[in-house]
This record gives sequence, C-alpha cells and structure tokens, in this order.
Amino acid sequence: MNINHVLSVEELRDGGSLIISFQSDDSCEYWLMLTKFSDSGKGVIHGSPVLINRTTSVEVSLDWNAANVWLHKLEAYITNSEQLGIIEKMKSVIGAHT
Repeated sequence: MNINHVLSVEELRDGGSLIISFQSDDSCEYWLMLTKFSDSGKGVIHGSPVLINRTTSVEVSLDWNAANVWLHKLEAYITNSEQLGIIEKMKSVIGAHT
C-alpha cells in the first residue's frame, strides 16, 4: 500500500487517543491509531496500536515495531508544527514499547 497523502494528525477528544489519518493508493482512508486505554496518575496509558480502514471498517492490530514503521512512513508527509507535536507524542508512546 502506498500513501497518497496525510489527511490529519490529531489527539482525539477522549483525552488521549492519537491518530494519523491518511489516504492510500486504494482510495481508502486509514487511521494509524494509538487508543487511550486508561488514565493513570502518571498520565495516559495507550493500548496496542491499530490500523483501521475507515472506508471498509476493517481493523488490524499491529505490534509496536510495525506501528513504528508506519509512523516513520507517515512522518515524511507532515510539515505542520502542531501536527509534528502529536507525532512526537506518538513516537514517545511507541518508543516506550520497542
């Protein structure tokens, strides 16, 4: 799958889930998502990463290394400083598990 472009990079209003939304060459919209699992006294705890095809509603669990590969591919498309801040959060979460 080739990435056409990144649509958005967000921290969702649930208080900590992190997503990168992108479109691929199959014309589908995907999310690379680090879901908020819980909120401890030390901050947000994230569940395992997932890749979600938003067009077909297919969700695939990823291991942390695969999520890291996806993140690095997608990062090349990001130039907005606010979005880069969220990318750094994602790197930190993934880095803690790899």
